[in-house]
Amino acid sequence: MARASLTFNSSSNIFVCGKESEPKVKKTSRVLVLGGTGRVGGSTAIALSKLSPDHRIIIGGRNRDKGAAMVAKLGESSKFVEVDIDNVKALEAALNGA
Repeated sequence: MARASLTFNSSSNIFVCGKESEPKVKKTSRVLVLGGTGRVGGSTAIALSKLSPDHRIIIGGRNRDKGAAMVAKLGESSKFVEVDIDNVKALEAALNGA
């Protein structure tokens, strides 16, 4: 019996279910987690870093101290960007390339 796996398709930004025996193409994507310093966003960022360690995870939030703590947990492939969703220019800059 073939086993199924769940992978993230970075070109379409969706998760894809496929057979475990199928070849997997690894691409490095830049993923922005808005609210990444909070409980739900932080948990999402940690889970994503474990699921797809090749992705660059950008933590978006308002609190630099919490952002620095989350980046320390995630490692060198992550960074923090200060973003307030009410500031359209900052939000657009953070979303650029994500």
